Amino acid sequence: MKHTEMAQAKINLYLNVTAKRSDGFHDIESVMQTVDLCDVLHFSLSPAKETKISLSFSTPCDLPTDEKNLIVRAAKAFLEAAGKTAELSILLEKNIPMAAGLGGGSADAAGTLRALDAMLPGTLSKAALLELAAALGSDVPFCLFGGRALCYGRGEEMVALPVKESYFGVLANTDEAVSTPKAYGKLDEMYHDFEKSTLLPRDLSDRDMLKPVLNGEMPPSYNIFEDAVLPLCPKAKKAKMLLSEMGAEISMMSGSGPSVFALTKDFALSQKMQETLFSHGYKAVLFSF
Repeated sequence: MKHTEMAQAKINLYLNVTAKRSDGFHDIESVMQTVDLCDVLHFSLSPAKETKISLSFSTPCDLPTDEKNLIVRAAKAFLEAAGKTAELSILLEKNIPMAAGLGGGSADAAGTLRALDAMLPGTLSKAALLELAAALGSDVPFCLFGGRALCYGRGEEMVALPVKESYFGVLANTDEAVSTPKAYGKLDEMYHDFEKSTLLPRDLSDRDMLKPVLNGEMPPSYNIFEDAVLPLCPKAKKAKMLLSEMGAEISMMSGSGPSVFALTKDFALSQKMQETLFSHGYKAVLFSF
């Protein structure tokens, strides 16, 4: 049995960290949005007495092919939860930049869960899939369903949101990289392990700010990680400045960075922004939602 699955990247339209938890994770408050930039996963599944999972890449890729990869972990977790054994071959076409704050690994894991659910229909409930997703990573539950959502807790608590307007975007990716643990570590230093409340005036728990978001309007553009990550990534900081100066309606970092994106309702402007980024030596990708 063969199946192909698209794994969409996500951007954070709003991202705040509100507390450090006793389990070492952090509570977040975020509005996440999937975009049309995606990895492509090709699956081949056949019955077998013992489970064997193989992962390969369409182009050279600096990613592990064993259980250190979320794709393999997701596949194994699904088959174990379903009580199935199978031989599964997976080919990944990698298009989402790695370590960029775009949820590429989470998207691939979520895509793997969706693919196996499609190939083995009715095996697991929606609740069981969501539980598997949450165990794999904080962004995986959102990536499982996509669209736009207000996410709480580690990211696994979600409220689906309508989308009132469409946007064109451009993504600036540099050769800079900051791991998610390092980014959170910098925040812990800045906010003293979140011993005191760090909720800002932009806090979406404020009902006056939450109502427009629930009605499909854009949230205030804010990412708490920018103050921690952009000082470490001068190229990303410069990209944000360039995009802002060109008239982007929103220019900000996504996730824990360091990718920077800009949004506009003007497709021609998004093309000009991409050309400007190219001229300054950046890798730049257009997207929309």
